[in-house]
Amino acid sequence: QRSRIQLLDIIRGVAICGILIMNIPFFGRSFWAMNPQVYGETSQPLNMAAWFIVDFLLEGSMRGLFSVLFGAGALLLIGRLEQRHVGLKPADIYYRRLIWLLLFGLVNGYIFIWPGDILYHYAITGLFLFPFRNASKKLLLWLVAGFIVITMVGDFIGKRKMYSMQEKGITAMN
Repeated sequence: QRSRIQLLDIIRGVAICGILIMNIPFFGRSFWAMNPQVYGETSQPLNMAAWFIVDFLLEGSMRGLFSVLFGAGALLLIGRLEQRHVGLKPADIYYRRLIWLLLFGLVNGYIFIWPGDILYHYAITGLFLFPFRNASKKLLLWLVAGFIVITMVGDFIGKRKMYSMQEKGITAMN
C-alpha cells in the first residue's frame, strides 16, 4: 500500500467512471444504434445533449486517458520488479500478468460476448511494451508518430470503404 501513487489511482478512477458512462448506451442498444438519428432522437434536446457528452467528450478522451494510465502502470510495475529482482524474474512476472489480462479479455469478449472489450487489446499491446522499457525517448517518439500515421491511414481507408458502400446502397435503392 505504501508504494501506491494515490494521484494515479484517482485519475484511473475518473477514467473508469468515464468509460462506464461511455458504455452505458451500449448496454441497452446495439452497436449500430449509437447514432441518435436511428431512433429519431435528434428532436429531443436532452437526448442530443447526452449523446454529445458521451460521443464527443468522453468517447476518445476517457479511453485515451486510461490507455496512458495503462502504459504508466506497466512502466511502474516493470521498474519496481527490476528493483526487487534480477535476471528474467521481472519479465516472467510481467508477462504472466499480461497473460491473465489476455484470458480475462477473451472470456469477456467471447463468453460474455461484449464487443467493447478492451482488455484483450491492452494485453496484446502490453506484450510489446517490455522490450521498449529502456528505449530512448527519440525512438519512442518516432514509433508513436509512425503508429499515429498508420492509424490515420487505416481509418481513412476504412471511411472510404464505408462511404463507397453507402453510395452503392443509395444507387441500388434508386
